[in-house]
Amino acid sequence: MISLLISLAGRVILLLKNPPNQLFVPNELNASTLIFVSVFTFLLTAGFIMMVCQRLFYDLKVAANTDVLTRLLNRRAMMHQLEIVMNQFYRSDRQFAIILIDVDFFKRVNDVYGHDAGDIVLMHLAQILQTKMRQIDSASRWGGEEFLILLPDTTLNQAKEIAERLRYYVETNPTPSNIQITISLGIAVIRQHGNSLESLITAADHALYAAKRNGRNQVAIAD
Repeated sequence: MISLLISLAGRVILLLKNPPNQLFVPNELNASTLIFVSVFTFLLTAGFIMMVCQRLFYDLKVAANTDVLTRLLNRRAMMHQLEIVMNQFYRSDRQFAIILIDVDFFKRVNDVYGHDAGDIVLMHLAQILQTKMRQIDSASRWGGEEFLILLPDTTLNQAKEIAERLRYYVETNPTPSNIQITISLGIAVIRQHGNSLESLITAADHALYAAKRNGRNQVAIAD
């Protein structure tokens, strides 16, 4: 591309210094210039099309893996992440944990403040998850007002500390419109609470509902 530009620039300078009587005289110099212009135009057009295609592919990939409201991973993308860490566990016994989160009394928020306020609450919680997690962790909107966090290379005690920190921060930081919410959290760790994705997610789900049954706004660990 650079060589083509240099060649074209040299051709223009040559024409300006020694303008021919007839620009389209069939000779070697004009023929080579025409070839260079044609090739340059083709490469420029092809490069532009490739750039647009790459951008469209990226946008489609983001849209396919991102929850529209919260901008977190969607359930499909999180399942892919879980399958990756599950394979790592099978190959090299790398431990990981998950935290399942539910907004307490979310229906009440919608009934009292309206569904727009409910969306604000979900976006507020998503922002907290993004800013208060570790860099290696991944958060997703699991469905409705439920969220799932993947904690790679994490022990049960570490998962408890992270979950409690999130619970406390949500409780003490209302939304910008001053809506106070709390969350319940269920923790499950691979091997300790399940040896497959299905059993692990089920264990975290049971822990979550145990936290809700016991009064909400608390962290529970799977049996």
